[in-house]
Amino acid sequence: DKILNPFMLAKLVDGMRRFQDEHLGRKAKLKKYPLLRIPSPLLHDRSRSGPLYTIIVSAFRTKSQSHWRNFNFVNPKLYDDNIALLKRAEADLINGGYLTRPRVYFDESV
Repeated sequence: DKILNPFMLAKLVDGMRRFQDEHLGRKAKLKKYPLLRIPSPLLHDRSRSGPLYTIIVSAFRTKSQSHWRNFNFVNPKLYDDNIALLKRAEADLINGGYLTRPRVYFDESV
């Protein structure tokens, strides 16, 4: 097993950010968006038990439950697994109160 260190954590966060840029951004290759991007400020908040901590814990839980050896955001065969990881991170951020998605209300006349 690898030892958890700052380099490994930085590589994980950078991989997630790049995956989102490539697959969920404006310049995405595929024009299907299974979820919204995790806002960048949440990836920069290094406070103890803050949103970045929540994202990292969520990623490691997904990794251990899925029996992955490593995180791999580059392999196209793992696209669905990476989307599932980001969906879980998003759900954990929402449950932790760090992320709220906009709500749109329509008037009854519409």
